[in-house]
Amino acid sequence: MATVLAVNSSKDKGVPKENIEAGFFVAEHGLSGDAHAAAWHRQVSLLGKESVDKVRAMGLPDLTFGAFAENLTTEGIILYELPIGTRLRVGETLLQVTQIGKECHTGCAIRQKTGDCVMPREGIFARVLEPGWVRPGDGVEVVAGKFTFIPTGITGLTVVQPTVFGDERGYFMETFQAEEFSAAGLPVHFVQDNQSRSKKGVLRGLHFQRKNPQGKLVRVISGAVFDVGVDLRGGSPTFGRWYGLTLSGENGKQVFIPEGFAHGFLVLSEFAEFTYKCTRLYDPADEGGIIWNDPAIGIEWPAGITPLLSEKDGRWPLLKDTGF
Repeated sequence: MATVLAVNSSKDKGVPKENIEAGFFVAEHGLSGDAHAAAWHRQVSLLGKESVDKVRAMGLPDLTFGAFAENLTTEGIILYELPIGTRLRVGETLLQVTQIGKECHTGCAIRQKTGDCVMPREGIFARVLEPGWVRPGDGVEVVAGKFTFIPTGITGLTVVQPTVFGDERGYFMETFQAEEFSAAGLPVHFVQDNQSRSKKGVLRGLHFQRKNPQGKLVRVISGAVFDVGVDLRGGSPTFGRWYGLTLSGENGKQVFIPEGFAHGFLVLSEFAEFTYKCTRLYDPADEGGIIWNDPAIGIEWPAGITPLLSEKDGRWPLLKDTGF
């Protein structure tokens, strides 16, 4: 069973935290009396003993819990493998994971001594959903939520896996829930829903809006498509990078395509019913596109299907000619 080894607090930021006998965690705030507690998405920080031991092996054997400024030091759970949105029952409190890792603060003493620091990769952050006390020795348990949010390596572009409740009668699932989406850092305000039906081989895209970019929460009701997002955000370290996955009525997966992306999909089944929620209204005067097979982007579309394109989608320019 995963457990809490230490509860750590400090009155100042950027310094190691000291072990305390117990800590009271305030809902939507954090550890009472701690410098990092506030009404934001990084209310509580957690780091596993397994991660601390890695740095101890680098030549700092006396490293204490709290040295990475973590509020909770745990053992027996690989924290950084938890999907964003995961709920954790820790002692009396209920936390929800909001972020995996972050950059070290300026002048990180551990990085200066060892040349490395595990917090940017293996520390996690959470918000407090339910208040309560946490003490060393308390258990840490994953509480099943209704959604799993899976990072893709492109900031903001997130795969969403709903929980499906099924029996001999059929199934039920929630496809959107504002509280869980907000905790995962995804938008909750959508202004337009769209739905289409397309036959096998239809390729729609790659579409974008430049002045009024749309974020899209995409899913497939029946059939299957290969869905793609391309990062067009100026200054993004992943500009021009694409991510694709199969969405189907069977797997129930969704994907959130952030504002500032081009989007497209290829139908894999005989027919597919495709639906998506938009953060902004469709503006035909602002619509743009990129040709589906731009070699500079290099999307690996599924083989063996000849794309069926509209006249407009067949005439979109290369990315380098769009002005991004």
